[in-house]
Amino acid sequence: MNLYVFEHPATKQRKIVKLGFAWDVLFLNWFFGLPLLRRGLWFDGIVGFLGMLFMMVVFPIGVFGIVAASGLYEGFTANRSQAQKLHGKGYRIVGDEGSRMLAETSWKLAQGRVAAALAE
Repeated sequence: MNLYVFEHPATKQRKIVKLGFAWDVLFLNWFFGLPLLRRGLWFDGIVGFLGMLFMMVVFPIGVFGIVAASGLYEGFTANRSQAQKLHGKGYRIVGDEGSRMLAETSWKLAQGRVAAALAE
């Protein structure tokens, strides 16, 4: 399991983000978007829940399919969204250069610095 620690330079507050699929979002996203809200992704959680609720009212036969599709999409994107949000707030990845570059490339953070390092 690839876990990365983000640390804010000024406050020294740390947050852990996993690289890869967010299983808790897949299984619990239907429950008011709580896994997304827990990650600080308020907009994604609220809009995703309301969108899922709207689709269940419009297409009541395919409720399970809608919930599953929503969970799969958010499962693939939740960790990346959380990492991008933390990076935007000034958090930096703690660790060696190789693991930082892997995470930055996977999450599409600081593309200019990664591209310059790869060109060397």
